[in-house]
Amino acid sequence: MPYHDVGYIALLEKVIKFTKPYGIVQLGDALDFWQISAYDKNPLRKQTIAEDAQIYKGILQRWADLLPIDGVIHQLEGNHCDRLRRYIWRNAKELAGLVQTVPEMIGLRDLGIRTVWHPLAQWDSCKIGDAVCHHGHFFNMHAAAGNLIKYPKSLITGHTHRFQYVSNGTRFSCTLGHGSNETETAHQPTPTGWQQAFAILSVNGHKTHIEPVLVHNGECVVYGKRIDV
Repeated sequence: MPYHDVGYIALLEKVIKFTKPYGIVQLGDALDFWQISAYDKNPLRKQTIAEDAQIYKGILQRWADLLPIDGVIHQLEGNHCDRLRRYIWRNAKELAGLVQTVPEMIGLRDLGIRTVWHPLAQWDSCKIGDAVCHHGHFFNMHAAAGNLIKYPKSLITGHTHRFQYVSNGTRFSCTLGHGSNETETAHQPTPTGWQQAFAILSVNGHKTHIEPVLVHNGECVVYGKRIDV
């Protein structure tokens, strides 16, 4: 928040209703904390951190309501989410421990189902079968290929805003694009090469299988069915 694509979120909720998953993994940067970022900020934008958190709380609650009672939401911390911690440690050390944490801001424990918060600093915190979901640290045109070499497990990340998938036949590495409004998020007046995408994960025994789904102009194809907003 606040750069999320409302249409993309609506599409995801249609997919959740259609596929009926056991759980949801949000790959991080759910909150941008643009108000305290080092980037230039539009002085006419008045939305507060609290208002951004409230919007995401509403989205999380809708997702939780679509999951089974024994379902789970895995919420990953992204580098933008970590801006709050960095800002306090650098500018207001005395407030450390007093300001609400991100999980508290978004009401992660109040959704009525099991929720798990995964810190950015722990790359292997979120394990799905034999794969790991992590927000990601690396950002270049070969991020997925680099991650396949760097990490000992199959890895699913966000961070780059681009979709990439590579496999060595034993493990895979996937960067899963973004769900933001590109026209508001991009900082440069050039083509971004970004791709809206998500994935469906299934676990057979301990082996994780991934089915990436690319989103174009508010529509996607899941299990042969065209879904749009």
